[in-house]
Amino acid sequence: MMRRPIARAALAAAAAALAACTLLEPRPDTSRYFVLHPVAAPAPAPAAAPRVGLGPIAVAAYLRRPELLTRVSASELEPSESERWAEPLEEAVPRVLARDLAAALGGLDVPLYPWYREDQPDVQVAVDLLRFEREGDEAVLVARYDVRALREGGRARSGQTERRVRAASGDAAATVDALSAALAALAGELAGAVREIAPPR
Repeated sequence: MMRRPIARAALAAAAAALAACTLLEPRPDTSRYFVLHPVAAPAPAPAAAPRVGLGPIAVAAYLRRPELLTRVSASELEPSESERWAEPLEEAVPRVLARDLAAALGGLDVPLYPWYREDQPDVQVAVDLLRFEREGDEAVLVARYDVRALREGGRARSGQTERRVRAASGDAAATVDALSAALAALAGELAGAVREIAPPR
């Protein structure tokens, strides 16, 4: 008569032990890490061009996180569970944008802010990155910028731009490529503003 309760208790204990082992088993890390990359095609270098410095660059606070973000509505963002930036965007964006801007200006050196007084550029390009995420099948970039000649009485141009680049596929790598392309498009617009206020001599 006592065998059945004992058997049931033994089965329950075995099931509990098996469940505990399953819970304690390490789960494989499925994280994928991505980096932005410059894609701007080099433009012809002018014979004489102003020295251009980039920065400061402000990155919106909501973007300062490791996960890639997808906008699902005007007020909601969804962080990826496994797709991450390999470095903070506040470090990646200035570096890659500087390389894209240098290419768009014909291969000129574009130092990042802050710079030494003796290295002060002729033109300063400041950027506020307001949006930089996936939305549907597009990469979306929204930024404000201020391009200013630093000499006394120098000209300035400010504006806001939105760039949308369709990703080649739904994969995160394609999204990052599209975000990189959007950053290069911003660099092209900034280069145009530089030429407008400080045309090559």
